[in-house]
Amino acid sequence: MIDFYGTAIAFRAYHLARGNVINLDVDDSEIETCLLVGSEWMDATFASYLTGTKTGERAQIREQPRISQFDRYEYSIASDVVPLEYEQATYEVAYKHLATPGVLNADYTPTKYDSVSIDGAVSVVFTKFNSVSEIQTKFSRVMQLMSGLISTRSNVSSLSGSSIRT
Repeated sequence: MIDFYGTAIAFRAYHLARGNVINLDVDDSEIETCLLVGSEWMDATFASYLTGTKTGERAQIREQPRISQFDRYEYSIASDVVPLEYEQATYEVAYKHLATPGVLNADYTPTKYDSVSIDGAVSVVFTKFNSVSEIQTKFSRVMQLMSGLISTRSNVSSLSGSSIRT
């Protein structure tokens, strides 16, 4: 069973190709720690949007690889691999953690007010959020990478069927 997605070598190559700077003092064990934190974040964030089920059932720590997983084009993803998009998205969030430790698990408490004014009378405008996801950190590059794998149907196969009379 894998503890985290990707490798330190592939992490470095991925970011080098994109012009992202990695300090030369950072060793592989630090990168692997970031990959572990990034993998945990990826699984917690995207597990309910993935199709299929874990190959190792409950004994499997990570959400990947999966059985009966399909991408948005309904192409089957082999059950013995971690999809490239998932691995690359992990490299993105691991880099965020490397640059700013704790950024992936920082608690956020939004302000209750959009504005407050006291001009002879008190006027308060409360902040309105439609859902918890509106106040959580978003990483647009991660969402771009994951867009081909996630399903809005919450862990339901993306396969649809039809029958043809021959």
